[in-house]
Amino acid sequence: MSHSTGNVTNKSAINFELEKKKELERRKILRLLQVRQQSKDFASKLRENIKEETINQKNKICEMKRKQIQEKRLEELNRLRDIYEICLKSVGEGHREASKQPNITSKAVEK
Repeated sequence: MSHSTGNVTNKSAINFELEKKKELERRKILRLLQVRQQSKDFASKLRENIKEETINQKNKICEMKRKQIQEKRLEELNRLRDIYEICLKSVGEGHREASKQPNITSKAVEK
C-alpha cells in the first residue's frame, strides 16, 4: 500500500508541475499578446502623430505662401500707385506748361 500512496503522491507532484508549466505558458502567451497590442497601439499613435504633424507643416507652408503672395500683391499695388501718381504729376505739369504758352487758336482768330 505504501507503494500506491507513493505513486499517487508522485502523480500529484507531476500533475502539479504540469499545471504549473501550463499556467506559466498561458501567462507567457498573455504577456506576449499584451506586448504586441501595446506595440500596435504605440505604432498607431505614432502614425497618427506623424499624420497630424504633416498636416500642420503643410498648413504652415500654405499660410507662409499666402502671406508671401499677399505681400507681393501689396508691393505691386504700391508700385502701380507710385507710377499712377507720377503720371498724374506729369499730366499736371503738362497742363501748367500749356497754360503758360500763348493761346495759338486765339492768335489765329485775331489774324
